[in-house]
Amino acid sequence: DDEDGEARSQFGTRQYWNEMYDGMGDFPAEEYSWYYGWDMIKSHFVRHVPDKSSRILVPGVGNDPTLLDMYASGYRDIAAFDYSASAIERQRELLEYDPSASE
Repeated sequence: DDEDGEARSQFGTRQYWNEMYDGMGDFPAEEYSWYYGWDMIKSHFVRHVPDKSSRILVPGVGNDPTLLDMYASGYRDIAAFDYSASAIERQRELLEYDPSASE
């Protein structure tokens, strides 16, 4: 990728994240959670975004089930993206567990 040549560290490369989410990175793909899980951030998030009808943008979705947890907590207007195709595929797999969350 052209962008990878501009990165200042491995964390800034698409290749690093694709390998991470394909299970070839530093951690197994199933165990890696960038946000440390909804349980760790929920109280902070709810304090700063109390209106559950707020529009939420989640950059870098990774393989964390936080999107499902946010949806289950009542947040419905969520848009998420990632530049890693592997991360997007992982999110699609997670969302298949709760089809109502991908509406």
